[in-house]
Amino acid sequence: MSLPEPNERFTRRQLALATLTGAVAGGAWGAAIQALAKPSSPSLSLVGKGNSQVALIDTTRVRVLILLGPANADLIEIVPAMLTLVRQRLDIVIGSSTAIERLPAGFLSHWRTAHQFAIPTSDSPSPGSRLQTPVIEDYVIDLGDDAKLEIHRSTRDAWDTAKATQHLWLVTARFGSASLLLAPDSQSADVLAERGASLLAVPGGDAGHMSRLLSPASLAMNANDGLSPLPGMPLVRIFPTDIARFTIKGGHVALPSWTVTVT
Repeated sequence: MSLPEPNERFTRRQLALATLTGAVAGGAWGAAIQALAKPSSPSLSLVGKGNSQVALIDTTRVRVLILLGPANADLIEIVPAMLTLVRQRLDIVIGSSTAIERLPAGFLSHWRTAHQFAIPTSDSPSPGSRLQTPVIEDYVIDLGDDAKLEIHRSTRDAWDTAKATQHLWLVTARFGSASLLLAPDSQSADVLAERGASLLAVPGGDAGHMSRLLSPASLAMNANDGLSPLPGMPLVRIFPTDIARFTIKGGHVALPSWTVTVT
């Protein structure tokens, strides 16, 4: 039994209608996906374990991964969950040269990282490469849209040959009047952090001491049995798998829901 010949005018009209409908539906779906994928405000995401934290700064245009402390394999595994479904990339990675070197093989190429800023952990920094800049002095990265990163560096005991030189560093993320301080350790925070920042994130240390010395508006530290809330200081406990998200808008930093404040 032969099939009837199709009506050419009808099939063309039907094809055009189907194409138009598909394009509209596809465009709407694509726009919806993009809207869900792209945050409306800059944000900071944090996970932490032991003496390490991993921070992701998203300006809505640029994504920066900051390795605070030694590279921790468990925290690196959480990075995909810190990224949105569509925007699977890391534009910049910042960390000590040792932490960056110890990232899993293929990590930087997998996430299409355009550049790395490595803070030397020895007195003889490597010369870097086309994709890596050794940060041997204070450095500013303009992220656009009134956002910038400042990498601050210092050394301790460099004059004393009997002691190992401490290479201290800290990243300040500025979004207008909001300032977020990200330190790899409490010594770096003590020496380099400014007073009165919107947030201080550091893997460990004496919370009371940093609160008195630096007076940040809020403090984010890795959860441990000895970490207790401080009077008048919003404290955010940072966990290995529960991602703490901070949203920056209008000079204000919105804290995660589990933040503890004691009056």
